[in-house]
Amino acid sequence: MSPDAGAAVSGGPGPGPARSRWQLWKLVPGPIRLLTLGVLVNRTGGFVVVFLALILAARGFRAWQIGIMLALVGGFGIAGAALGGAAAGRLGPRRTIVYSTAACALLTAILAFTTGFVASAIVLSAISLFNRAYMPASAAIVGRLSPPDQLAPMFAFYQLAVNVGAAAGALIAGFVLGRSLVVLLLIDAATTAAFTVAAGRLPDDKPARAERRASRSAAGRKSVLRDHRYLVLCIAFGLIALVYGQRSGVLPLALHARHYSVELVGELLSANAIAVVLFELPLATVVRRWPSWLPLSIGAGLICGGYAVYLLGVSMLTILGGVALWTIGEMFVTPFSSATASAMAPDGSGSSYQGVLQVYRTAGLTAGPAVGVFAYAAGRSVPWWGCAAAGLACIAIIVSILRRGPTARPDARPPETQSAQAEEVA
Repeated sequence: MSPDAGAAVSGGPGPGPARSRWQLWKLVPGPIRLLTLGVLVNRTGGFVVVFLALILAARGFRAWQIGIMLALVGGFGIAGAALGGAAAGRLGPRRTIVYSTAACALLTAILAFTTGFVASAIVLSAISLFNRAYMPASAAIVGRLSPPDQLAPMFAFYQLAVNVGAAAGALIAGFVLGRSLVVLLLIDAATTAAFTVAAGRLPDDKPARAERRASRSAAGRKSVLRDHRYLVLCIAFGLIALVYGQRSGVLPLALHARHYSVELVGELLSANAIAVVLFELPLATVVRRWPSWLPLSIGAGLICGGYAVYLLGVSMLTILGGVALWTIGEMFVTPFSSATASAMAPDGSGSSYQGVLQVYRTAGLTAGPAVGVFAYAAGRSVPWWGCAAAGLACIAIIVSILRRGPTARPDARPPETQSAQAEEVA
């Protein structure tokens, strides 16, 4: 990326915020629409990872066995994100999505008829590996084909499908799980296979071949592992994910200690999901022209502050206020972090950059609940102090890295990248 790339794209006049809010779908390139539809179907049937503990308990596994399998799923999920980014750079995003989702569909169908502990652990580990492998490739497609001044809204549009699918999947799983576990797993396999079919209709990986050529050129030799600024930024994103993960770690424990009902936790998470579905895309559309450090800093502060507020005590006021804060913060961080990864990636490295981002996010979300619970055992205020400190650290990292250089804006790209994208969209 050229040194003056940040000034190369001003975003142009573009559509007004009101029009973008309601008519963004007209700006979405066909491949992104198809990809988003496939993700929506896949997440609607994505029962295994979300309801894994309940599925394993229904099969009669003991607590220690469930714990081992959950740990394996978390570890292989992190490995899958890294593998997916590397595979997309070599095979191309389309082939990576097709191969990984096809394998995931087959393994989920096998899981429906697998009963032993060792066999189940092996199959679940493989499912987690392939289930995460398609994510960097999907994000790379969104980043490559998005109009230059619509990066954050396009990622919010993509994330909308993820959230709607997850919400619909929870309702379906609740209905099917109590009736037939085998049917539940076969539905999951079928929706993943449908995603495979949709991904097979994406454009051929000609951009991927261009990326491989670019990666051998002088402009493309910069490896993501040598991009220290980006790696430090991903540490901040991982810390944010770790703090966000407290919603399934410390927060339920703190509410239980204050004698709040289990139903309250479910209601709060449902309210979070509904708010994100309704408002994340409009918000990203309105603030898409902000320099990326600003929404990311605001989001980091809101997410971490949403937990640090419990330093004032766990009451209904702080509970509702805290959930509101980290919900709004999520709407800022999720689309802009992915958009920033695409903006920072040199030509030919989009999949690798998205893969590293997914690794840090997955690691944070996986480790977050356990880290929070250990901190809570050391003292009931310790996790909240930790969230406050993490927020300050993340804001400092984001501001110091993104307020200077060619990545000051998520839509900052060199002119040659814009023209290539225009040809792809056309």
